[in-house]
Amino acid sequence: MTGKILFASASVRSAATELVRIALLSLAAIFCASCSSLNLTMQDVQFEEPSEFFTVKPLEPGKAGTEPVLLRFAGSHGGKSQYMERTRIYMQIEGERGIPLFFSRNLSMVFSDQGAGKPWLLKSSSVSIPADEGSSDDTVEFDSRGGILRCLSGSRESRDGVIRIEAWTRDPIFPEGKVSVGDKWSYHETIHTSLESFWVSRESTEPDSIKADCKLEGFVEINGNPCAVIVSKVKCFKKETIGAFFRTMTLRVASFASETMYFNFKEGKIEAKVVETKHFTTSEDGDFSDYAESRTITRLLPDEKKQQD
Repeated sequence: MTGKILFASASVRSAATELVRIALLSLAAIFCASCSSLNLTMQDVQFEEPSEFFTVKPLEPGKAGTEPVLLRFAGSHGGKSQYMERTRIYMQIEGERGIPLFFSRNLSMVFSDQGAGKPWLLKSSSVSIPADEGSSDDTVEFDSRGGILRCLSGSRESRDGVIRIEAWTRDPIFPEGKVSVGDKWSYHETIHTSLESFWVSRESTEPDSIKADCKLEGFVEINGNPCAVIVSKVKCFKKETIGAFFRTMTLRVASFASETMYFNFKEGKIEAKVVETKHFTTSEDGDFSDYAESRTITRLLPDEKKQQD
């Protein structure tokens, strides 16, 4: 089904990127359902809890976390990181019930140097579970504060279609200086995507340009590591034109996302994150409307080499 087309991997993707990803998946699935005889049944809206996948503890006395901290990715010193991701989407929600889409995937990322004074090269890939549901690959120029200078390549393929990244840039997601609890900042992200599948086609006429507002909420411990808790809020209002089976619809979409990131500031990597989105969609002719919600839970998988040591 089109709802299983994939998108970018864990530490590359921000709340803004997740908002675009889920919006595309929801639109594709909605249109697919309206144009075909798929048997999609309503279920109670019930999301998995983050506590099922990782444990958040209060920071132990004596561990860093009360003083201002510098938020930076470790880059080439971080080696290869592996993540597990679970996503649930409910579309056509009425009351407490909706049509569900569930999928999981394993994600990996590898940093490499391009030379002194140059940005890192970050290669990210993912494989869905089961593997025949699809995969994704991205290569971007990335800096230590999480900024994306440019996207060299990006696509995610499944048996139902392809999402391509035509262009992608992002301001640094972390501030230049140290931050303390309660500090706020923002960043902008621009991403231009196209969607092609048997079920639905979508060509965005202009890039998605989104602002994220962030706040350092506090410090906790995950997997024995002190982590900064960063909450980001994103909203986007746009018009989409999609088509399939000789039918075209122009839709107006209002989307909202909230991301909670647990950033291991000692080792410079994300330990876990939770992104929740809401999407309100109506057709210009008033003939169609939809309300959808999603939750994506991502956690860092144990380092096999460290376990052996």
